[in-house]
Amino acid sequence: MKLKPVKKLNYYYHITSSRTWRDIKELKPRVPELCSDEEPKDIKRICVCSDIAGCFTAVGDFDYENIKIYRTKNRVRAYEPFSVFDKNITKEKWLIEPTIFVKIKGFRRDKIIDIPKEFGVSTWQGQLAVRNRIKKFLIKNKIKLRP
Repeated sequence: MKLKPVKKLNYYYHITSSRTWRDIKELKPRVPELCSDEEPKDIKRICVCSDIAGCFTAVGDFDYENIKIYRTKNRVRAYEPFSVFDKNITKEKWLIEPTIFVKIKGFRRDKIIDIPKEFGVSTWQGQLAVRNRIKKFLIKNKIKLRP
């Protein structure tokens, strides 16, 4: 299947728990280690979202102790993913070229969100609940959802 480009260049976000990433990081496309069985295994990509809440929703379970939020340094061309069951909730996009990201914020997990166990993030209801809680946290802490 051919990738469909997003019409407008935009800034995109990516989150990580890596302790080795610095304030500026070049990411190279790769096939994610964790993706659904339906997602293509032959397309190297950087998974991103157009808003921060989408990143947290796409990651699902928050096993990370420390989380860093990165944004593309410049506006870039993204592509619409396919075979990603929750893309309408997460607003996930793919970057297929090496891309420079800049760190905008770091958090301890327990400062961000406490997700009750009954919210399974594998359900769309759980994902929407997580997305709404993340948005409230970001607004409360005066962090822009979008650039």
